[in-house]
Amino acid sequence: AREIVLRRRYQAAVDDLATARDSLDGERDAGAASAGSCAAAAGRAAGETAEIAEQFRGIRLELAANGLLTPETEARLVGRIADPLDALAVGALPALARECRTTTTGSAALVTRADEVLRAMRAVLDRMLELESFNELIERLRHLLREQEALRGETLQQQRQRGREALESP
Repeated sequence: AREIVLRRRYQAAVDDLATARDSLDGERDAGAASAGSCAAAAGRAAGETAEIAEQFRGIRLELAANGLLTPETEARLVGRIADPLDALAVGALPALARECRTTTTGSAALVTRADEVLRAMRAVLDRMLELESFNELIERLRHLLREQEALRGETLQQQRQRGREALESP
C-alpha cells in the first residue's frame, strides 16, 4: 500500500514537470517565464524524487528488520526503484533546473533536454507499475498455495473416511 502511495506521489511529480515542459514548447515567445516555470518544476521534482527514494529505502529497512527481506525484494526496491530515483534527484533534475534558469528563451534544446529527463522519470514509473503487478502476482500465487493446501487436507480427510468405512463394512 505504501508503494502505491509513493508511486502516486511520483506520478504527480512527473505530471507537474510534463506540464512545465509543455509550457516551454507552447510559449516560445514567453521564454523567460516558461523557463522559470520549468526550473521550479524540476526543483520540486528533484526534492520529491529524493524523498520518495528515501521512503523506498525505508520500506526495505522495515522488511529487513522483520525478517521478510529477500534478495529479489531488495533488488526491486533498491536497485530498480530507489537507486534510479536517487540518480534523477541528484543528477538529471537539478541539471535541468539549472539549464532552465540560465536559458532566457524557450529553446528547442531545452525542450529536448526536458523530454530526456521526462523519459527517464517515466521509465522508473513504468518499473514501479511492473513491480506493482509483480506484487499482485505473488499474492495470487500465495492464495493458490493456500487453496492447494486446503484441498490437500480435504482429500486426506476424505481418504481417511473412506478407509474407515471400508474397514467397518463386512
